[in-house]
Amino acid sequence: MPLLRPFTRLLSFVAALVFFAALPACSPPPPVGAAAAGLPGSSIPVPPELTAALAAYRAGGPKGWAFTQTTSGPKLNLVERFDPRVRGTDRWTLLSKDGATPREDDYRSYRETSAAKTDSDNASSVRDQLNLATCTLAASDEGTSTYHFALHPSSKKDTAAEHMRAVFTLDRSTGVIVRVELFTFEPLSPVLSLKIDEARTVMSYTLPADGRPSLLSEISMKLRGRRLWVRPFAEDMTIRYTDQVNASVDK
Repeated sequence: MPLLRPFTRLLSFVAALVFFAALPACSPPPPVGAAAAGLPGSSIPVPPELTAALAAYRAGGPKGWAFTQTTSGPKLNLVERFDPRVRGTDRWTLLSKDGATPREDDYRSYRETSAAKTDSDNASSVRDQLNLATCTLAASDEGTSTYHFALHPSSKKDTAAEHMRAVFTLDRSTGVIVRVELFTFEPLSPVLSLKIDEARTVMSYTLPADGRPSLLSEISMKLRGRRLWVRPFAEDMTIRYTDQVNASVDK
């Protein structure tokens, strides 16, 4: 399920969410409104300001920006630097592994895996999976409005979409998406020996300011479930983005 495929190589870490990709073929019936979709409130037409924000939304943020990516989790702790001005896999540089300066074999392994890295933005496909007929206004305050959506399956093999919801938070003053959340609203069993009790990914973005656009600032992920019916497992990971520099501008 390409809800969160790798963009700028971000989701190679996310076995936690990408487990959906191997689900068996099944075509769930499409939701027919907020109540049928288990969404809060009643369905509303997608507001024009949200339509514009979704059209401009890019999950990885605008292209042409260099950044430092810090991945923290129980099984993976890396600090990497991405520079789009560099050609090929050298645009990714390993700065730290497990809190220490990488060893030579770390660099060697990193270079080998760099061949699989990409700065594509497939994660924005979640926008294309939104069932716009199920748009509901879940919350609103002085500055933001939060909308819930059911999801269309991405393919005939996608059995996860019917168990998931997407939440988009719009900053009304700037017209940008500042938060996107994908979560399972009910347990699912992709295979007989595996049960997913909870899966949640949250992507946060900065507000445009001082000539800088809205930029991706953090992704957090949480996965809870059971293997072989009784063996619990948990996966948590956070990815932070700092030191963003507009690399498309010659200085």
